[in-house]
Order: sequence, then structure tokens, then C-alpha cells
Amino acid sequence: GMKRFFATYLALGVLAGALGIACGGGGGNGTATSGVGLFLTDTFREDFDNVWLTLHKVEYRNQTTGQYTTAWESATGITVDAKRLRDGSGERYAFLAITALANGTYDQVRLTMGQQTILVPAGSQSGTAYPFDSSLPRDGQGRPMVTATLTPALSVPTTSFVLDIDLANWTLAGGEVSPAFRRGSGNGIDDSGRHEALEYKGVVSNLSSTRFSLRPSAGASFTVAYTADTPVFSSSNGAPTVLANGALVEVRGNYLPGNNFLSASVIKVEDGNGSGEAEARGTHTDVNLGANTLTLTNLTEVEGFMPQGASIHVVWSDSTIFRRSGVQVTEDALLQWQFSEAKGTYNPATNTLTATRITLEDDAGGGGGGGGTGEAEATGSITNVDLNQNRMTLTNIFDIENFQLEGTTVNVTWTEETIFLRSGDPVTEQALLQWPRAEAKGVYDPGTNTIRASRIKLED
Repeated sequence: GMKRFFATYLALGVLAGALGIACGGGGGNGTATSGVGLFLTDTFREDFDNVWLTLHKVEYRNQTTGQYTTAWESATGITVDAKRLRDGSGERYAFLAITALANGTYDQVRLTMGQQTILVPAGSQSGTAYPFDSSLPRDGQGRPMVTATLTPALSVPTTSFVLDIDLANWTLAGGEVSPAFRRGSGNGIDDSGRHEALEYKGVVSNLSSTRFSLRPSAGASFTVAYTADTPVFSSSNGAPTVLANGALVEVRGNYLPGNNFLSASVIKVEDGNGSGEAEARGTHTDVNLGANTLTLTNLTEVEGFMPQGASIHVVWSDSTIFRRSGVQVTEDALLQWQFSEAKGTYNPATNTLTATRITLEDDAGGGGGGGGTGEAEATGSITNVDLNQNRMTLTNIFDIENFQLEGTTVNVTWTEETIFLRSGDPVTEQALLQWPRAEAKGVYDPGTNTIRASRIKLED
């Protein structure tokens, strides 16, 4: 049969002692361990515009014992477009996990993948799904497993290691894809500008105002850095909320190898509702407010499904919630901002996501309602507080961000969803009567000179 060739790489960056796992640390048997960072990257021929694949598990085999150690695992899997991990300057990287590996030699890596890959030919909008080679071994769920022998073997501790998913040598024959792997280069892995943002789910501990530890379901805990400007909202409805130890969260961000932490751009707190929904982020085009339809293209991240092409259709109804910076807005906001994250139910037959929520953002990486930049913000003196009408006026304004002030004051309104904070701790709206100044964040409406606040911080 006809063969098609394409090339992508999965990089396993090995950072000894990274993310707080001490080199020479020990287990109960006295075996020293090192922190091993797992990264994805890609190198590519131009045959395809998108290559969608799902990874479920990555394991290292100890050469001496023959035992496998799980580096990373996800029951739902992570779906990636390999093409996003390569640009004109070379490899781009996506951090997956950190693993405490016993020091020693590892001669193989084993990957468990989803059942199929979707290939979108160059210049095409629609993709074709191909199963992986039916002769590959399968795990208990029937998912294909692919093993790569490492030449030379991986020696831990070490500074870096890269494994190519060697798509140049993958073949398409008889309607099935046969994968191949090899050891490769980690060019640029230390450059934070070469790293893509993904979402990382885990449990919060050691919470401070700038850092916390994230314990994922597989792999070792790692440090997350955030600031007072990092949006924190509910995963189910998008309303603003606060972090707490023990909370299950999804953190979107970039891992910075030199700093040994993940820099968070947005944090979603899971409350058990809406989990398992399909999610997609990208640039929205062809917005039709009459038909309640749009096209989401340049997909930077998908979760819970595999797109059937280069873009997806999104539809919504009167019950769909639109948000910006944690604040509910109308569907007209689609015309104001260029990027969005849609959450709902995906139908592969029509390549359509029926959205329960659409969040408007500043950039494809998740700005604004999803990523830390773009929220309207003003700090000033509190006047004219009306706790019945949920409104006040800020005067003597000395800090303005992301909007043009119409005069010398700005009105602020809030809802029952608005978070009030004092020294980082939640307080009630009554605190507006106790403190002289406030910082309001949210969505600015120039027509009424009003910030609709998602958060109000009380200050001295």
C-alpha cells in the first residue's frame, strides 16, 4: 500500500533533582533517586497540518531488574497536536510530569497510546482517523503499547534525555499506522520561550501566597508559582473562587526548566460538577450570533476528545454561560475578543462541540478569563457604597490596567459570585465599610464607566 511519512518527537527531558526531588534521596531500601522531567516535543515534515494523538502512559524499564517504572499516566489521556510542538525555530516542548527514578540504567521506554491517530493533510480542513498497527501488544483496556529501545541507554542521574516519536519512519499501510521511536536531541529545552502551556490536574498542598505543591495522580509532586493576578475560578461554572489546601485543581501554565517550577497562567478549582466534559481552546472565527455558531481554529489545547480536523464547530443555546475574567457576559463578547475556551459535549460525527460554557480570552494561550492578562483593574478610594444595589464608586484612582478611564472616577458593581478579599483571605461585602481603598478587577464597560467586578481586594 501507499506509504506516508511524517516526523514528530516526544522528548523525555531528564532533570536531575528537578522540582524539589533531591538527588541522592532515598527510598526505604537506601536506593538513591533523581527527579526525571518528562516532556513532549516534535520535529516535522510538511505532509500534514495536524497530527492528533492521545497518550495514556509512559514507562521506563530498568536494565538491571527488567522492571518498569511509570513516569506518567492518565486514564482519560492527553490529546496533543504534534504540529504545535514545532515551529520555524525548531522544537517546542510541553512538560508532562516529574518522576522519582532510582539511579541506574534504563534501556527502554514504553508508551501506551489511544486507539487511533487523526491525520489532517497539508492544506485540508478535515482529517482521517487511522488505527495503530493491529499487531502491536495491548494493555488491559486494549490500547496499543509501543516500546523503544534506547541507544545509548538512559543513565540516571543525568541532565537531559530526548526520545523521538520518529514519525519519519512511521508508515501508513493497509489503513493502519505503524509507529517507530528513537533517541534524539533536546535542542532549546532550557529556553522557557520554547515551552507550550498545558493543563495539569492534581491536589494542592503547602499553599502560600506565591507557591504551592501540586500532587498529580501519577508522578511526583512539583511546585507551582502564581501571583495575585493569576485568575482562580470554578471549573464547573467559571465563577471566581479561592485556593485551599486539599483542593483538586487544574493548572494551566508553562514549566520553566531553569527555575524548576510551573508558572501558572490560570487555575481552575474542580468541584465535581462538569468534569469529564470536552474542552477546546483556540481562535474563534465565522461567528454567527443569529445561528449561535462559530468555528474554533488554531486549537492550542483540547481535552476529553480528539478533533476530527484542523478546527471544530461550536454551537450554543440560550442556557450557555458566557464569561470574561470570571464575570458573566453576553454572546456579543465573541465580537470583542478573539480567543475562547469552549466546554461541553463533543460529537465526532459532526465535529461539533455543543457548549455549556464559553470563556472569552485575550490570547490562544489563555489570557484574560483564562490566563492572567487583560482583566480591567483599578485601585482607588471607596465612596458611595450601596450594599443593596451592589455598587460603589472609586475615586483618587492611582492604578489602572487594561482600560481607558473616562474621567477621574470609576463605578464598580458586583454580584453574589464576586470574591471579596482582605490580605488574601475571603471577607464579605461589609468589609467595604471598614477599609478606605479597594482594587477592583473584572470587565470594564466604557458606556457606563463601570467595572463589573469578579474580585474586590480591600486595602489600607
